[in-house]
Amino acid sequence: MAEEQDPLIDLTEGRELVINRIVSGGFYGSQHVILLGTNRYGAGPDGKLQGQCAIVARLRFDNDMAKILRDALNHGLAVLSPPANEKAN
Repeated sequence: MAEEQDPLIDLTEGRELVINRIVSGGFYGSQHVILLGTNRYGAGPDGKLQGQCAIVARLRFDNDMAKILRDALNHGLAVLSPPANEKAN
Protein backbone atom coordinates (compact mmCIF):
# COMPACT_ATOMS: atom_id res chain seq x y z
CA MET A 1 0.00 0.00 0.00
CA ALA A 2 1.40 3.42 -0.97
CA GLU A 3 1.98 5.99 1.73
CA GLU A 4 -0.50 8.83 1.80
CA GLN A 5 1.09 12.25 1.26
CA ASP A 6 0.00 15.54 2.75
CA PRO A 7 -2.15 17.59 0.37
CA LEU A 8 -0.41 20.43 -1.44
CA ILE A 9 -1.46 23.82 -0.11
CA ASP A 10 -1.15 26.66 -2.65
CA LEU A 11 -0.61 29.97 -0.84
CA THR A 12 -0.55 31.89 -4.15
CA GLU A 13 -4.30 31.45 -4.63
CA GLY A 14 -3.60 30.42 -8.23
CA ARG A 15 -1.85 33.67 -9.19
CA GLU A 16 1.34 33.48 -11.19
CA LEU A 17 3.83 36.32 -11.45
CA VAL A 18 6.85 36.74 -13.67
CA ILE A 19 9.92 37.09 -11.49
CA ASN A 20 12.57 39.14 -13.30
CA ARG A 21 14.55 40.83 -10.53
CA ILE A 22 16.50 39.94 -7.43
CA VAL A 23 15.80 42.93 -5.22
CA SER A 24 18.30 41.95 -2.55
CA GLY A 25 19.97 38.90 -1.13
CA GLY A 26 22.38 37.87 1.54
CA PHE A 27 23.32 35.37 4.22
CA TYR A 28 22.10 36.33 7.68
CA GLY A 29 22.65 34.15 10.73
CA SER A 30 22.27 30.68 9.29
CA GLN A 31 19.84 31.47 6.49
CA HIS A 32 19.96 32.75 2.93
CA VAL A 33 17.52 35.63 2.46
CA ILE A 34 16.42 36.66 -1.04
CA LEU A 35 13.79 39.16 -2.13
CA LEU A 36 12.42 38.57 -5.62
CA GLY A 37 10.64 41.22 -7.64
CA THR A 38 8.84 41.99 -10.84
CA ASN A 39 8.63 45.08 -13.03
CA ARG A 40 5.35 46.98 -13.07
CA TYR A 41 4.05 50.42 -13.86
CA GLY A 42 2.58 52.80 -11.33
CA ALA A 43 1.93 56.47 -10.73
CA GLY A 44 4.73 58.61 -9.38
CA PRO A 45 4.35 61.53 -6.96
CA ASP A 46 3.59 63.80 -9.91
CA GLY A 47 0.83 61.48 -11.17
CA LYS A 48 2.80 60.39 -14.25
CA LEU A 49 3.31 56.77 -15.23
CA GLN A 50 6.65 55.36 -14.14
CA GLY A 51 8.38 52.00 -13.96
CA GLN A 52 8.48 50.40 -10.51
CA CYS A 53 9.70 47.21 -8.90
CA ALA A 54 7.29 45.24 -6.72
CA ILE A 55 8.55 42.66 -4.23
CA VAL A 56 6.59 39.48 -4.89
CA ALA A 57 8.48 36.91 -2.80
CA ARG A 58 10.54 36.90 0.38
CA LEU A 59 12.50 33.67 0.68
CA ARG A 60 14.50 32.32 3.62
CA PHE A 61 16.25 28.96 3.42
CA ASP A 62 19.17 27.03 4.86
CA ASN A 63 22.28 25.73 3.07
CA ASP A 64 20.67 22.40 2.19
CA MET A 65 17.76 24.12 0.42
CA ALA A 66 20.19 26.53 -1.28
CA LYS A 67 22.05 23.54 -2.76
CA ILE A 68 18.79 21.93 -3.90
CA LEU A 69 17.75 25.20 -5.58
CA ARG A 70 21.19 25.58 -7.20
CA ASP A 71 21.11 22.04 -8.57
CA ALA A 72 17.58 22.46 -9.93
CA LEU A 73 18.52 25.73 -11.68
CA ASN A 74 21.74 24.24 -13.08
CA HIS A 75 19.77 21.29 -14.46
CA GLY A 76 17.20 23.58 -16.07
CA LEU A 77 19.87 25.84 -17.58
CA ALA A 78 21.85 22.89 -18.93
CA VAL A 79 18.86 21.97 -21.10
CA LEU A 80 19.12 25.37 -22.81
CA SER A 81 22.76 24.89 -23.85
CA PRO A 82 23.84 22.45 -26.55
CA PRO A 83 26.39 19.82 -25.50
CA ALA A 84 30.00 21.02 -25.75
CA ASN A 85 30.95 18.39 -28.36
CA GLU A 86 28.06 19.31 -30.69
CA LYS A 87 28.91 21.44 -33.74
CA ALA A 88 26.59 23.39 -36.05
CA ASN A 89 26.33 22.11 -39.64
